[in-house]
This record gives sequence, C-alpha cells and structure tokens, in this order.
Amino acid sequence: MKVHLLEMRRAGIALRHKQIFDRFNHGNLGELTISESTDQGLHRLVHLARFTRGAYEETLFEPRLLWMNEGRFMLTGFQRRKTEDGIVEYAQSWLCLTEDAPDLPEGR
Repeated sequence: MKVHLLEMRRAGIALRHKQIFDRFNHGNLGELTISESTDQGLHRLVHLARFTRGAYEETLFEPRLLWMNEGRFMLTGFQRRKTEDGIVEYAQSWLCLTEDAPDLPEGR
C-alpha cells in the first residue's frame, strides 16, 4: 500500500507537533507492508510493519493500529537502531496518509 509516512519520534524522543506537521513536511512516500516473521533477538514470531522507499527501509516491530479515519491511520510499536553502544529499542508511532487522504489543515 502506498502511503506518506510521518514518524512521531526521532531516536525515541517525541517530536514537537510543529516539527511533525510543518506545512512543508509531507512525509516520505513509499510502500507499507505488514507481515509476520521470526525475530532472532526476541526468539519468537513477531508482526512487522515495513516501510520502503527505494533503498531506504524502516521497520516497526509489533505494530498496532491505534485509529483510522479518512485515509489516515496511526500505527504504534517499537523500532530498533544499531548504535556504537549496541542495539537500542524505542517506542515509535507512524502517522500514515494514503494517497487519497484529504490534506491536513495548516497548523495541524
């Protein structure tokens, strides 16, 4: 499914609404898929939401649908990042807008 993706956190820190909903920030347009896979770190089956845009890929582990309305929906779960100190996991939410979603009003 093609969506515009807006991440609500950066490295685990919640972004201010002005940063997320800036009138010039339309999100990244890419392909969103949800599947199930075995996770080596958790040693079990996990649900995964994958967003790909060319070589760029983000994965949301254990995604849950929080709400859906007028071509928009919010997924929440956790992401992983590899850092110099090791692997870091943090909460993340994705606001997804389908191509037919109405524009968000200014100052949203």
